[in-house]
Amino acid sequence: SLPPHVLHYAARLNSGVSSLMAIRRNSIGFIGTAIWISAGLLYAFIENHAVLALRPNEFADLLAGFFAPLAFFWLILGYMQQGEELALNTEALRLQAEELKESAEQQRQLVAATREQLANERETLAEERVRMNAAATPRFLFAHVGASLIAGPNNFEILIANSGGAARPLSLILVRPDGSKERIRTIPAMETGSEQKIALPHSILSGSPLSAEFQIEYRNIWGEPGTKLFTATADTNHMLIFQKRES
Repeated sequence: SLPPHVLHYAARLNSGVSSLMAIRRNSIGFIGTAIWISAGLLYAFIENHAVLALRPNEFADLLAGFFAPLAFFWLILGYMQQGEELALNTEALRLQAEELKESAEQQRQLVAATREQLANERETLAEERVRMNAAATPRFLFAHVGASLIAGPNNFEILIANSGGAARPLSLILVRPDGSKERIRTIPAMETGSEQKIALPHSILSGSPLSAEFQIEYRNIWGEPGTKLFTATADTNHMLIFQKRES
């Protein structure tokens, strides 16, 4: 298919050719008519005595015979004009069809480009959403900072740090071996980079080795709920080691 500017130029060229051919054809017609009429007048001038002697019906026959070739001549010119116009119209329709085809192809390419752009934008938004979700998700760290389990008091001190997004509020829940749950502490809010110390009784540990499972329930900065699971196990030095579990 041809480019649109080429099709437009071809249409203008056809229009110009049609105009030139019409001018040329009309010129031939006018010149031929002038020559024929001039020849007729010259004949009438030379044979004026014979022309004047004609009766009316004979004069009418003379005029009819004189103008009949001229009419046939213009009929031929008109037929040629119709043929040329038909050819030009056919070419114009072909060029128009080419232009419509090219326009449809450009529209198809535009639609494909738009779809690709929308897909890229959706992918970018999805990646941005994942990044924002990751930034808004709290990341909790536990550390045992109090006395040992043997020599210490009935309670031991635990440090909770948040290195991720803010959590508002936060609930620390003990998950017992039988599956029951006990809310042991609620913290109104833990901002990014904040720390919180809490005291937990030794009695939460059970089994061999001594361990306990904790569940943290929270809402992020967008109000969306979340859950984190941790396991606390007493090591050989009777200190708690915290491990994160998959929720």
